[in-house]
Amino acid sequence: SGGEIKNVATWQRLRDSSARNGWERLMAVRTDPWFESKSLGMKIATSKSMFGTTDDDEGTVFMSELMERVDATSMPTKLRAHLCPALWRYRSPFSLEDFTMELNLLENMQQEEKRGASSFPLLTSFLNEEQTLRPLRYLPAAIEFQTLLLKRFNRALDRETALHMTIKDVLKTAPNKQKWREAFEGFKNAWNLGWRFVERFGCLELPKAYKDIVMDESISINFCMPQEKNQGICALALTNYLCTRHNQFVELVYERLLLRGGNMQRIEDRKSVVTTNFFSTAHALSYSLQDKFSPYVAKNCVTLTDDGRIVYDFENAEQYLLDVFFTGKPLVKQMVRMVQYRDDEGAVNTHLFRQKVNQVPLSREDQKKILSELGSPAAANKCMRLLETCISFLQATGGNLVQKLDVADLKISDYVKDVLLMDGVVFGSETVKRNIKLKHVDALFKILRGYTVADVFEAVRPKYKDSLDQKASSIVKDSSRKLQLEVLLPAMQEAIIQYLSEGNMSADGPIHEFLGYMEHDDVYFNDMPWFQHFPKMLLMKNICDVYKVFEDNYSAT
Repeated sequence: SGGEIKNVATWQRLRDSSARNGWERLMAVRTDPWFESKSLGMKIATSKSMFGTTDDDEGTVFMSELMERVDATSMPTKLRAHLCPALWRYRSPFSLEDFTMELNLLENMQQEEKRGASSFPLLTSFLNEEQTLRPLRYLPAAIEFQTLLLKRFNRALDRETALHMTIKDVLKTAPNKQKWREAFEGFKNAWNLGWRFVERFGCLELPKAYKDIVMDESISINFCMPQEKNQGICALALTNYLCTRHNQFVELVYERLLLRGGNMQRIEDRKSVVTTNFFSTAHALSYSLQDKFSPYVAKNCVTLTDDGRIVYDFENAEQYLLDVFFTGKPLVKQMVRMVQYRDDEGAVNTHLFRQKVNQVPLSREDQKKILSELGSPAAANKCMRLLETCISFLQATGGNLVQKLDVADLKISDYVKDVLLMDGVVFGSETVKRNIKLKHVDALFKILRGYTVADVFEAVRPKYKDSLDQKASSIVKDSSRKLQLEVLLPAMQEAIIQYLSEGNMSADGPIHEFLGYMEHDDVYFNDMPWFQHFPKMLLMKNICDVYKVFEDNYSAT
């Protein structure tokens, strides 16, 4: 048919019928095969496989082309060289170091020109300070390990015994070895990754001997239980650093969301705060630098220009950090309980103090108000240290020659300032400063001890910790309505802590006989009418559980 058409160029304008007939014959040759019934079905199937767009057709030519998966070798060599010259150009491998360097150069240049804030503060902080962020994913496990140690050993060991007890010894005798080991692994990683960044705690510079410690199972447990002195300062300083660093970065995330056009009030409202008691892995700052962030940047944030220069999309990289890793993380509020050893100077016995200074209970309203004003176990612990100082001085005042001190109505703030000559003392509670007198010290001390210590009966022998049966528990609850629990509970707690840590008393003896010779205002409990309602059938083996039932009923009323 090609031979019958002498001038193809004239087809741009068909001047006569012969030219029209020639064009129609040529089109028929090209199009008729498509409409042959025998081959039509096969051609439709071929087209569908080549250009299909359904979910199961992702391997088709069309979808491959959209996803940039076309095999370049399938193109003719000359066409490939003409249309795709970048295929032959040298491309250096992606380098996160070069990416960071270019980001820093851009930030420095913009700050010099505009003298303004950073354009990509989150990305810049992340890349330049990434090493300080690595231990933050282990913060929940570090808190968990400290909590486990406190629950098991608080007030149960003297300092020397704890100093010679290694983590390996503890893990061997742990009740739930897997839980303890997982918690320790997190604590170890947090220490070994973050400890080098901890220089001081408050105004106290950490000793070099402590700074050189590498955490492993051979280390003493003293370094793992928080306290504001000696080896315990290390665990406290580490937790404080991790919480502070977490909050600094989370605040930067909120700031970046605001600068990207977020509503200020909405963002402030969405800020959430989680205490260390409830801080979990879902709240921690966790990310994958090499497995996720770096590959994403290499694929989606790098462009090669016609002249061979590399251009980075920093905004896209920063948005990826927000979307995948950091948006929605809460601030953390540090509430760390301090360890108390049996031989600590602060571990005072208030028995002699009560003999020298008459004591009265605190009202329930004052108790709740003081704890609310203190706000955290750390603040309560500082207040308790001040009370211990007062108790120690008052017990020593007059020696054995003075049996009673007429100072019960003196305000504790006045005693600290005028007698102990301690200026600028902060109690952490206005109620303590303005209203609490020396006659309230014993009651306040016991309240703070219960608030700061995970289990006040930790050192009590197990034989006194049997649970009550349902019938006995009901009897205890019924009797609590007839007892003066505000008087009974402080004395009962003190007696359990003081006398039942050695295990010398029989577990089968009656509780009422044990408590009957406790004193209040120089009067034995046995001589008080309300104590006659104390159940006589309760045995010493249940005394800890009896106390908890009384305490629960007192708190509920």
